[in-house]
Amino acid sequence: MRSNRSQRPFAALLLAAGLSACDSHSTLPGPPPVLAPPPEVEVYLPSIADAGERITPGLSDTKTGAKIGAELTLLDRHLRQRDAARARNALQSLRDLIAQYAPAARVPDGAELSAIELVLDAAQSLLSEPAR
Repeated sequence: MRSNRSQRPFAALLLAAGLSACDSHSTLPGPPPVLAPPPEVEVYLPSIADAGERITPGLSDTKTGAKIGAELTLLDRHLRQRDAARARNALQSLRDLIAQYAPAARVPDGAELSAIELVLDAAQSLLSEPAR
């Protein structure tokens, strides 16, 4: 039969790990972002649609270009629906897709990717983190 003494260090280790996890603020989700007033959002919507309809179809990396186009459509939808949290997630997905863009295609598509990044920067300006 096992003694309680051999189980105590293990229990103390679990307790310490549990307490340190509870103390971590990085694992807690933050408050949702705040979206700019509707008139400000509506000013940017045509540029998002334009990027998805006119820029992404001409990208050399057609697979990633199609993903970027689909994600731009989602960003547009989330902004129209005033869903700031999903808009923020779509922006992050778009930035990740651009970061993963095929290096061989990055040079000829540099101007197009820069234009998309400018659209994303403008959309990002519509989101702000709430005061805590």
